[in-house]
Amino acid sequence: MLDLTATRNTAVITMHGETHEIYYRTPTTQEIVRFQAEAFVRKGKHLVNRSVEARLKFGALVLTGFKPGTIGVGGKLISSDPDDKDHYYEQWRELLVSGAPQLVIAVGMAAFESVRLGAEDPMQMVEDMLGGAEEAADSTEDATPTDAASTGGKKPGKAASSPLARG
Repeated sequence: MLDLTATRNTAVITMHGETHEIYYRTPTTQEIVRFQAEAFVRKGKHLVNRSVEARLKFGALVLTGFKPGTIGVGGKLISSDPDDKDHYYEQWRELLVSGAPQLVIAVGMAAFESVRLGAEDPMQMVEDMLGGAEEAADSTEDATPTDAASTGGKKPGKAASSPLARG
């Protein structure tokens, strides 16, 4: 069940053979929009993939803590819970960003990119999309002119009819 009133989500992440439960809050609509805007930026005529930086920045923004007992400093366990007087580490968030950025990036992915559409198997969605493109290309292949002059010098066929049909 999707509990729309939940104040804490959990990302279960395995890193270096250890499993960590990292807590995060649900991002706001404005944060999701900002994340998407920063994940890819335009540089002249090109789009630059900045998704790792966006995941790190926004993952840190929504972090709320971690399950005690799996993260430490100098051989001593630390806690993100201020009520844990023995182990609370005030700069826990900064420590995770600098010392375990993979955990924070994974939280960014979980919080901002974990929605899946369509088939249970993402590869099935790709195959379905490609299958549809190939069928469309197959149905137009017989009608494609074979004279190179009539196609602007390009060879006719599947690759010319659909970028998804390229092999």
